[in-house]
Amino acid sequence: MLGLNVTDATCAFGLAQTSAGCVRTLASYDQSGYLTYQIIYCVIGALTEVASAIMYWRAVKYDGSPLQQYSFLLCCYASLTVLFRGIDPSSYGHILPRPIGAFFTDSCTAALYSGAALMDRPTNLKCLEASAITFVWVFYLAYNISLFAFKGFQPATLNYVQLSISAGVLAIVSLAFLIFGLRVLSRLQALVLSDDEDGVPVVAPPQYTQRRPKEGHSHKIKQILFTAEGISIIVIAGQLYMALTNVSNSPVELSCANGMLCDSIKTKWSLLHTLQVVCVWIILWIFRGVQKKGVVPRPRGSIIYCAMGVVSAIASGVMYWRAIKHDCSPLQNYCFLFCGYASVTVIVRGADPTSYGHIIPRPISAWLTDSCTAALYSVYILALGYWAHIIQQGAVVDNKSSRLRCLEASAIAFVWTFYTAYNMSLFAFKGFQPLGLNYMQISVSACILGAISTTFLVYGLRVLSHLQSSERDDKPRMSNMLCERIEPNGPFDLEIRNDDDGTPAVPKRRFAHRKPKAGHTAKIKAVLIVAEVVSVIVIAGQLYVAVIRASTTPVELSCANGYLCHTVKASVNLLHVFQVLCVWVLLWTFGRIHKKNDAPPTIV
Repeated sequence: MLGLNVTDATCAFGLAQTSAGCVRTLASYDQSGYLTYQIIYCVIGALTEVASAIMYWRAVKYDGSPLQQYSFLLCCYASLTVLFRGIDPSSYGHILPRPIGAFFTDSCTAALYSGAALMDRPTNLKCLEASAITFVWVFYLAYNISLFAFKGFQPATLNYVQLSISAGVLAIVSLAFLIFGLRVLSRLQALVLSDDEDGVPVVAPPQYTQRRPKEGHSHKIKQILFTAEGISIIVIAGQLYMALTNVSNSPVELSCANGMLCDSIKTKWSLLHTLQVVCVWIILWIFRGVQKKGVVPRPRGSIIYCAMGVVSAIASGVMYWRAIKHDCSPLQNYCFLFCGYASVTVIVRGADPTSYGHIIPRPISAWLTDSCTAALYSVYILALGYWAHIIQQGAVVDNKSSRLRCLEASAIAFVWTFYTAYNMSLFAFKGFQPLGLNYMQISVSACILGAISTTFLVYGLRVLSHLQSSERDDKPRMSNMLCERIEPNGPFDLEIRNDDDGTPAVPKRRFAHRKPKAGHTAKIKAVLIVAEVVSVIVIAGQLYVAVIRASTTPVELSCANGYLCHTVKASVNLLHVFQVLCVWVLLWTFGRIHKKNDAPPTIV
């Protein structure tokens, strides 16, 4: 069968068509294999992530070249994508949507391509490099987003385009790498020969004596060229093979989504993922011996950031796994995902706290901070929408109204767009914050948080009032029911018979409405108090920062102009500490949300 047979009845990628509908995941047909590959992905990703982080730490400690540091950062990202793919290998568990899983795979490839494009270069080559990297990332992002239109499956034409462009980009990069590598090798060999021509060494001026290549550099460059070109040829051949295979065969996942061949589903390790991990380790090997310029003291803040971020990320990941396992509410799932993202931003910020190392540009570092704030605000907004939904329709109705969903999406989109636009504007000011723009950012942030926290308090008090009235109503109702059971109106008999024909009458079962569990009122009170206290502290802190920045010039700006550089001290930002604290508050708040698979209690 050629092409793609996706109809309205076809299940989304990761689900199987059964008599009951699209209710069974592909992972359920091979549970042991699925779990095994989850462990394999996570172990390999964790080992590669640790190795990349150690190499990056060494490069920063010894002030290695920017090429080395960027390469290790890209390796860290590639390793992180392997960890994320371990959450749902091949999207068989329907946890990660197929386009998101494909994006992790392709963004890993894009990171490896970006590492090949990094050079120390003049302005025209910088522009060329940035254009090449941007094209690769935009292409993969657009391709993976387009898969949402096909329920996660790859149409043949789109697959051809993706494979051909990927192979073309890799061929161009590898060919250029080979040409420039051979030219560098030729120059190195010429320099070595010039030192021993007629037995008379060439005496160079003192300013150029340190630029001579070390012994063995030519051999190492030969190894790098041979390895890089060999891997490139293997990957291009693999892409051509995949193109031919995808044309001649219909994916078994698509057949199962249409109700056929589900028994043949087997979880497997992708060959592309294997090559990606191999490439990461090759990059780590290539740059392991880059010349050290000397030990440069680095702030301890990096260790603090990474430690806080890793612990928070692990806790968020464990909580998200539990939420998925027990089929908890979407609010809880989204909360743990946002907490995981916030924790990852803390880890990334640990690479260059406050951008003092000039590794992460100041606007990017500021965006990581503000996107962490936006993620926390998003959870706040979703929780607010959940409480509004309870007040409007009750807790029994699962689906929110379209109007409420639209309000939630609009509020979250506004928060993310505002912070992204603000941080991108900092590029126009070399990363510094002009006073007017700073006032605008702080005032809008304070207004957003004030509006959210006030509305959260109002709806929270209304929900609390409903719970308290419900608890008060339950007490007399339960006592009346107990009296009815103990003191029946008629004579006691083991059988209740019908008056007409003497047939035993079975009393109808009465189902209680979904009632709050004991202690919910106290929990909501605690949530309200903590949320409002944290909100007030953050708003007060924002006002304090606005006043301080209005009365003093940042020491970083003074140092950039040649003054007070000796007073520059790296420290842990108080806002970042509050962000980590808020992550843990959210993990505590949503740690015991009512599970969907728990049936409501019955009253007989």
